[in-house]
Parts: sequence; structure tokens; C-alpha cells
Amino acid sequence: MDMRENSECISHPNALSVSESEKDGLSESQNNTAGHKVDGNSPNNARETLFMIAITLTQLVQMIPLGAGINSGLSIGESLGATNVQSVWIVASYPLTQGAFVLIGGRLGAVYGHKNIFSIGCIWWVVWALCGGFANNLVSMCFMRGLCGIGGGLMIPNIVALLGITFPPGRKRNLGFALFGAMAPVGAAGGSLVSAVIVQLTEWKYLFFMLGLLGLVVYGTAIISVPPDKPVDPNGSVDWVGAYLGVGGLILFNFVWNQAPLVGWTSPYEITLLVLSIIHFGAFSYWEMKMAKEPILPFNIWKAPSFGFLMLTIFFSFMSLGIYFWYMNVYMITILGDSLIKVGVQYLPLTIVGCANAFFAAWLVPRVPAQVIISMGCLAMIAINILLATIPEHLTYWAMAFPAMFLSAFTIDLIVTSAQIIASNTVSIKHQGVAGSLVGTLLSYGMSTGLGFAGTVEVNTFDDGKDLLRGYHCAAYLAVGLAVASLIMAMVFIRIPKDTREGWSRASSESMSESAGPDEISKAASIIAALASEGAIHPMDTVITRMQSPMYSSVYKHLNGTLNRTLFSGLYQGFGPTFVAGTLSSAAFFTVYEASKMAFDNAQSAGYVLGVPRPLIHVASSAVAELLACAIQNPAEVLKQNAQVFQQPLNAQRGPSPTMEMLRQFRKSPSGLWAGYTALVASQLPSMCLTFCLYEMFKENLLERWKTENDDIRQQLEATVLGAGAAGGCASWFFVPIHVVKTRMRLAIGEQTGSTRSSLKGVPGLPSRIGAFAIARDVLRKEGVAGLFRGSALTCVTAVVGGGLYIGCYEGAKIYLCNYQPS
Repeated sequence: MDMRENSECISHPNALSVSESEKDGLSESQNNTAGHKVDGNSPNNARETLFMIAITLTQLVQMIPLGAGINSGLSIGESLGATNVQSVWIVASYPLTQGAFVLIGGRLGAVYGHKNIFSIGCIWWVVWALCGGFANNLVSMCFMRGLCGIGGGLMIPNIVALLGITFPPGRKRNLGFALFGAMAPVGAAGGSLVSAVIVQLTEWKYLFFMLGLLGLVVYGTAIISVPPDKPVDPNGSVDWVGAYLGVGGLILFNFVWNQAPLVGWTSPYEITLLVLSIIHFGAFSYWEMKMAKEPILPFNIWKAPSFGFLMLTIFFSFMSLGIYFWYMNVYMITILGDSLIKVGVQYLPLTIVGCANAFFAAWLVPRVPAQVIISMGCLAMIAINILLATIPEHLTYWAMAFPAMFLSAFTIDLIVTSAQIIASNTVSIKHQGVAGSLVGTLLSYGMSTGLGFAGTVEVNTFDDGKDLLRGYHCAAYLAVGLAVASLIMAMVFIRIPKDTREGWSRASSESMSESAGPDEISKAASIIAALASEGAIHPMDTVITRMQSPMYSSVYKHLNGTLNRTLFSGLYQGFGPTFVAGTLSSAAFFTVYEASKMAFDNAQSAGYVLGVPRPLIHVASSAVAELLACAIQNPAEVLKQNAQVFQQPLNAQRGPSPTMEMLRQFRKSPSGLWAGYTALVASQLPSMCLTFCLYEMFKENLLERWKTENDDIRQQLEATVLGAGAAGGCASWFFVPIHVVKTRMRLAIGEQTGSTRSSLKGVPGLPSRIGAFAIARDVLRKEGVAGLFRGSALTCVTAVVGGGLYIGCYEGAKIYLCNYQPS
């Protein structure tokens, strides 16, 4: 049963009050309209322009080592006697320390001056970039790049803080962050090309000498042109205990995952260090919340609604992006045999389109809500990783790699540029460095950590190096999952309005996020309910699918009529697609449902459709939403039902999971994933309308019989659960024949693609045609009317349990979310 109905919240979380420290920062910012505490007069236009150019070039240069490592890491590693898997450390070492030390870079700048820490970071970076040219083995190379990354970690948050403090919210700040964001793809892609030319035509050590000299010139100019500043928190202190726990935990956790592909998880020190990193994280959280007087990561910034999910979305998305860049690169080098220079040239679309997209993102921020911008970037992330996960062994660059490179520009710029602007506008002037630290940490650290996770997947799927492409594909599927998780969080949990401010205001010291309204709470509650109900009823659904399949009598029953135990084995096969699609379809349903209701309301306000009853508007809105939800849900249902009946051949070695096998088979015929869509819609729409009417009637009668007061939440929920369960059970029986036809259509498609070959091949009862009417006639001819109602009793029981659990969890979660108050 699919019962999705909206109701009003009982109450809403109150707006968070402004902390004393934020008020201090506000008063400071209001006393200085430019925001930046410079010595003397505020910067004039020429000085501002020079400052912006210097900051932009600094970001460009410090991103070059990342692109250089991605493209030339394999070649440098080979020169140092390292394998391809070991060479991942050449790539990961720079963003690892860069991301880890970004965490404390912002706090150091707040206490000692952002320009001072920025200058120290520049000098440190230049010294260790030059030293990298003298490395003579893999360990020393990674050590030098790691130390160089510390310099980048000190620069990034202070660059962001200087931009955020110098320019108040408005066009200039957006332009500054657009230029800053544009340099990320330019630096990465430019570093890829420049390093390729140097490493291929000369010795690799000259790459590091070039980086050191380039940094000396650019950073020296930046240090001179950046106006002197005063610390925003001169009387504060640095929490060195928290710095150790935070940075130590980040480095240990990353090291464990990037080392695992080399030594395996059976190595004792891997588990030991993993546990130690978790202990560090736990101690860091406790220390920062309870013990630290001046925490490096003030936890009050997490109280703003959506801010935490914004940070988590960034982290997951850049884990996915790091995987894409590395495995697209090794694919072009190891599988296609492209030269380093050719690979560098193939990254140019990222540079060209990326520049334009950075300004596009800055233009969108005051016009479009944050979740829309970030969702666009996440959709592009999903697309590029799907292209990588399905790319064949020998294919021209223009067919799939070029579209992926083109779309990759929409990921880093839309997400980073918008996230930097949003994070900067969300916090007070005092916490500009902290905001820059968080985004920078999640960007660099996410890319580095993602490589460790992907490497573990790769070495466990590439058949000891015999099938490299399969390992790359599996790593890319991991990236797809991370990108999907980011998209779900962006669509459902991030609610930050468009920012149209010009200059500092009282809102500058408070979160720009608004409390979640009824629509957002309704969506979140629907997802909680969908996951809870799907997890509970999936085993029963598996048994129903097997009972309604054409091989029920031949596979799942003995000759004497007793049930075969295979009917009850692997009851959670196919749960993965249901888990993902259930979340997405629920979110999509409520988004369209609320939009449709709003459209009808606007039409009535304008004098149209005045005679249409309110319940009919709700039914029409839900019907429109259900069409989209079914389109999202149907592919997952096809995969799920084919996985539920999938059986490995006898005496076969353990192979991939049934779900992964279904994905592999349907790659040959992706259109088959929408088999049974018309039957799904034909059952869902009338079933939902009938269930809705019965549910309201049953619930009203129960409440009337119990004489329940409106504020008795417990009895309200009891009536909801009982009414929804009874309504679902009654309505489901009428649509069992449609479910039988729908199941057979999907399994027939699976047989045609070969995905269910192990259990369906040779089974009588599979029609040659897979149209709905053809299948219905075939069932009536061979099994009679009873065949169309097979599994009806268990279907009704499942609908009772699923309907009651879904609506009960939905209403309960909504009440909890509406009344929950952050402490």
C-alpha cells in the first residue's frame, strides 16, 4: 500500500537565538561596513581588484598539485618502483594533509590574523614543493607532498575568510567566490596538462621545481597585495588538544582506508588504527562540546537547520568526485594507452566549462535556493560516474569520456562555489574562517578518503589484476552510490532560502537557514516511513513475488505439494534498489504533491476551479505525483523482483549479489527496467484513491467510537495505524490480479535479458509476448481464475502490516519532527 497524505504540524522549532559571541561579531561588522578590519582606510577599487586577482591566482596554484598527482601519479610511481595501487598514495597524500589541517587553519587565522597564517602557509608550501623534487622513493615522495599539503591547508580557510570579511554579502562577495571557485577546475585540469608535458618530456623532478618557483612568484605577489588585517578574535586562544584530536583522527582514518588496498583488512594494524581513529573522533567531539573553552570548531554553528546536512552532502559528493577523477584517469592511461599529454588535453573541457559554471553558480545563489543548486551538481555527479561505470574497454573519447568531462565541470563549481557562498553568508563575521575551514576540509579530505574506499572495492573485484576494467567499474558504482546519497540529502534535508542581501545585517550573525516548514517535515517523515515499512515487509514481498511467478509450482514446491525451503531463502534479495528508490520516490511524490496542491490553490484564488471539492483536489494532486513516483519506483521494482527469484546454479562458485547480477544483465536492455509501468500505475492510482477513502472512514469511526480528544496523540496514532492497516488490507485484495500480471511482465523481461536465467530458463508458463493482456490470458488459460489471485491472502496481510507501519511511522515521525526543539 502506498498512502501519502499531508497534514499540518502541531508546532514548529523556534528560531535559534543569537549567541553572545555572534552578537560581538555583528557589532564589529556593523561598525565597519567593509567588514574587513584593515589598518587605515578601507580598500579602494584598485586595491580590491588587485586583492581579488591575487587570491584567485593563489587558489589556482595550490590546486595544481592535485591535478598533477591525478595525471602523473602513475608515471612518477613507476619511476620510483611503485605499483598502480601504491601510486594512489602519491595522489592522496596532498589532499589528505590539506584537508586535515584546513580544520585548524581557520581558527589560527582568527586568533593570530588571517593574513599572517596565510603568509606562513604560502612559505611552507613553497619550501616543501621544492623539496619534492629530491624524493628518491615512494615514502619520501608521499611525505614531501603531505607536508606541502599542510601549507595548502593553512592557506585555504584564510583565503575564504579574507574574502568573506573584506566583502560583505552581495555582488562583490559572490564575484570573489566565483573567481575562487573557477580556479579549482582550472588549477586541477591545468596541473594535469602541465605535469603531463613536464613528466613526459623531461624528468619528473622538474615538475616540483616548477611548482616551487611558481608558488614563490604568485604567493609573494599575494602576500604583498593582501591588505594587513587585525585578528577578529585577538583575545582568543587555540585549542591545541582539540586540534590534535581532530587532525589526528582525520589522518588516521584516511590512512587506514588508503592503506587497506595494499595490505588488506587482515593486517592487525589496520583494525587497530581504525579503532584508534574512531576513538580520536569521539574524544574530539566530547572535548569540543564539553571541555574546550575556545573550540576550533564551535558546535553552535551546527544548530542552524540544514547546515549539518549541507556539510555532509559536500563530503559525500567530493568522495564521489575524487573517485571519478582518479579512475577516469587510470582508465585512459592503462586501458586506452593514452599518453600523459593526451590525457591532460582531454581534461580541457573541465577547465573551459568550469570557468563559466563558477560564475553561473555565483549568479544562481541570490536567485535560486541552495538545495536546487547543489542538487544540480549532484545530478551531474551521478551522470559522470554512471558513464564511467559503464564505459567499455575500447571506445572513442568523444562517445562517453568527453560527455563525462563536460558534465564534471557542473559538479565541482556548482557545489563548491555555492557552498562557499552559502557557508560564508550563514555564519557571523567572527566565524568566517571556521566556515572556510569546514568546506575546505570536506572538499580535500573527501576526495582523498574516497580514493581509499574505492581502492578497497577495486582490489576485491579486479580478479587479482586480471580484469582491471571490472575493478574500475565497481569503484565507479561506489561513486554513484555516494552521489545518490548526496542528492537525497540535498533534495530532502537542505532548506536554505536564496540569499538576496547586499551588505552586513543582523541576519549576518544568524543562520540564513529557516526552520523546516510543514512541507520539508512531511518529506522527511515520508522517507523515514518508507524505509521502515520497506524493511519490515520486504521478506513477505519476496515470498509473494515467488508465489506469483510462473515457476512457483516447479521451483518452490515439491512434487507432493509441500513447500520447498528455497521459497523462504534469501528473503532480502533485491532490497538495495527498493531502499534507494523508496527514498527517492517518496521525496519526489511529496515535492510534486505539494506543488500540485499549491497550483490548485493559486487557481482557486484567481477565480478558477471554484466548484471543485477540496478532497478531489487532493486526489488529483496525489495522482499527478504518483505518476512520477511510479516512474522512479518501477526500475527498482523490476530489479527487485528479478533478484527475488534469482538462484545460483547448483555447485556454482559464489558470485555477485543477485542485485548486482540484475544490474549487469539489464545494462544490455535498460528499457526493460520500465516493464510493467502501466500495470503499476493501473494498480497504484485506484488503489491509492480507494485506500485513502477507506482510511479516512475507518480512522474517523475509530476516533468517534473512542471519543478521542484532538490533543490525545497516542490514540490519534493508534487510530491512524489501525485505520491505515485495515484500509490497505481491504483495498489490496481487489488489485491482486493486476499485481500477478505486473510480476509476470517483469520476470518475463528478466528472462529475455538473461537476468533470471538460473531460475526461469525452461520453466513452462512464460509467454512469448509480455503485454499485460497477453500475460493475463495466458494465466487464465493455464491456471484459471485462481492463478490471478495467487498469494492474495499473504498480499492482504502484507498490506495490513505495511499500510499500518507506513502511515503510523509517517504520522509519528511528523509529530516528533514538528515538536523537536534543538537544545
